[in-house]
Amino acid sequence: MEKELLPLEERVRKLEQEVERLKKIIETHFRDPKLPSPLHPDPTRKKKGPFDTGHPDVSPPKEFR
Repeated sequence: MEKELLPLEERVRKLEQEVERLKKIIETHFRDPKLPSPLHPDPTRKKKGPFDTGHPDVSPPKEFR
């Protein structure tokens, strides 16, 4: 019976380690700019318009100016 419990305890320990690892990934996901953007974008950031490219050399077509 002791042999049956050891693998189960080992699996629980490994799963707990995996949960901690995933929690760290989630925590850094919202701070690390190298990671892809979060599913819910930051509400404090200014939303870009359809022609806001962020580049000064690009302007919207004349009919939208």
